Amino acid sequence: MDLIEPTLSISLLMHALFMASSRQVHEQFTFNLLTNLLDLLCFLSDTLIFFLDFTLFKPFFSVFSRLHSVFIVSHCVSFVLLQRRLCYVRSKCYCCMFQIKNHGVPEETIKQMMNVGREFFHQSESERVKHYSADTKKTTRLSTSFNVSKEKVSNWRDFLRLHCYPIEDFINEWPSTPVSFREVTAEYATSVRALVLTLLEAISESLGLVKDRVSNTLGKHGQHMAINYYPPCPQPELTYGLPGHKDANLITVLLQDEVSGLQVFKDGKWIAVNPVPNTFIVNLGDQMQVISNDKYKSVLHRAVVNIDKERISIPTFYCPSEDAMIGPTQELINEEEDSPAIYRNFTYAEYFEKFWDTAFATESCIDSFKAFTA
Repeated sequence: MDLIEPTLSISLLMHALFMASSRQVHEQFTFNLLTNLLDLLCFLSDTLIFFLDFTLFKPFFSVFSRLHSVFIVSHCVSFVLLQRRLCYVRSKCYCCMFQIKNHGVPEETIKQMMNVGREFFHQSESERVKHYSADTKKTTRLSTSFNVSKEKVSNWRDFLRLHCYPIEDFINEWPSTPVSFREVTAEYATSVRALVLTLLEAISESLGLVKDRVSNTLGKHGQHMAINYYPPCPQPELTYGLPGHKDANLITVLLQDEVSGLQVFKDGKWIAVNPVPNTFIVNLGDQMQVISNDKYKSVLHRAVVNIDKERISIPTFYCPSEDAMIGPTQELINEEEDSPAIYRNFTYAEYFEKFWDTAFATESCIDSFKAFTA
């Protein structure tokens, strides 16, 4: 779907916001204008896509000092990356996927990461196969589909999976070809991690928690990457790149090339999320759903393939460390206000093993970890 031009009402509000900023009007007044604008966008976002880039206003407003932009994604969510508005949007829509720009990851870093990922898969088979393994416990491995030892139907995907935090623990096992692979991937992984930590602070505050509360539940933290390669498929209607699923981790930051393939499920339909240059798609996973006690919910999505173009996507999966104990945040549990703990406590290792073993036979395994049956 294409971005649309703002309506007259939105244009008027934006003009008022600009005038307020240029005249250095009291921050509360400018924030009220912004509130009205975002309310209108949230009201319309069931049927339209809106992209708002607040870079022009950043010098005038302290409220923009943490994140410079807002993206409200079509047919999927209304999720505003602004700590004073996250609470509002969370009340409007549970499922959380959003797209961001002006994210702080340099454009050149993004370009180099995409190029080196493509170069890896364009190498000879004899070079690539050096990294092949069906062992899901390996921290660096090349494989195909999803979990070939468990699934009954294979998907049209090859992938290189990398653990990348702490980088010094894993970089020496990463591919050494292309020659720039390790350097480029390390720089990219470090930049994306910084973005994730900023997002986690905003999300934590949107839940009414102190900004480091979510981060502090993750133990030592974990970060994985996948470089997904979807070759042209002669019969794309017969297979998927990846079938419908929800991510098991906490938060995923996805880099796409120019070929469309990501789809999200909304109101009984699969909706394409087409690539926008130098932006990231961010979606929240099962661990965020548990930690927020269902205030946020993970997103059902899939990857489709096409007949004449290859596609590269590079998701970064940010997650708890394996020994981290995950459960609903205590501050979000209140039996007297009919907000009991929906999930039991578990280690992330326990959850991830269950997720991997299902091999996408179900969209999510989160129901297996509920504390009670509704």
